[in-house]
Amino acid sequence: MQIHHIGSLQSVSAPYLPLMLSDAVSSPPDTAAMYSEKLIYLPQHLHPASHRHVEPTPSSCEWSDKSPVSAVLPAPGKGCVFAVLNDNSKVTPAVARIWLDILEAAPEATLWTSLQGNCSSAITAPTAPLPRPSSASSPASRNDVSWRIKAHRFVDEHDFRRAYRRADIFLDTPNYGGCSTALLGLWLGVAMVTTPGETQKQRALASMLVTHGTPHTIARNLEEYRQVAVILALRPARLRRLRGLLLERNARSPLFHTSEWVKGLERALSSSWELYALAQPKARARTISHAPVRYSNLVIPRDGGS
Repeated sequence: MQIHHIGSLQSVSAPYLPLMLSDAVSSPPDTAAMYSEKLIYLPQHLHPASHRHVEPTPSSCEWSDKSPVSAVLPAPGKGCVFAVLNDNSKVTPAVARIWLDILEAAPEATLWTSLQGNCSSAITAPTAPLPRPSSASSPASRNDVSWRIKAHRFVDEHDFRRAYRRADIFLDTPNYGGCSTALLGLWLGVAMVTTPGETQKQRALASMLVTHGTPHTIARNLEEYRQVAVILALRPARLRRLRGLLLERNARSPLFHTSEWVKGLERALSSSWELYALAQPKARARTISHAPVRYSNLVIPRDGGS
């Protein structure tokens, strides 16, 4: 029995992978026909996460005016920092234009990206970058926001986490959303703005936010995505409250309870085996004591399924 999980957050249409682990937000029941695999729902988010055992000491990741990232990002309290940390292959012209619109609407904000992902060129591609205005009194326009897009190559893990802690808002890439990087951002208390599409790869971050109990910044479309990001950037008190809520949720959030996630995985694997056994010619007459509930192309475990 072979099961598809995480390697690619989408259907692979491979006959040797008949089953796929997911969750009810990442792969809603009405999207089951989009998958060649039969879906096995986990009771929580499909991705395991536990940062509490690997988190560096806070002192090693605190902001320092002497750190490499301080030459790129403004110090805390000196303006909102948006983070775009997904690979540039996930950036589409449509979302890049939305990011430029967000910067135009939030004149004190900075958009930070990673040189490792070479994302800055993909962001500025929709409009030709112009030099930074010569004075603060220069009139703002859509074309002069590119100087507020900052790229940084991390020196080490501490440098990365120091920069990530400084970020205020993570802007997701709707075409192929964040996963591991977004999970770390949630643990660090970074606000997440996303708009889910139809497939698992476009809905992973929305699933994380629902599991974390903080779905407040899930937008229904790109225009609402822009509005949410701008409102948070222009209302620092609201942004602080949201970031505080994200950090407060960490201690009890099912998103970071690995032991509970493992229990859900065990139940899902048990249901997977039952489904697999039912499909075998010699096993069709065998009695299955707890057969899974079937819904179209969807398989939901009885004990704990979403």
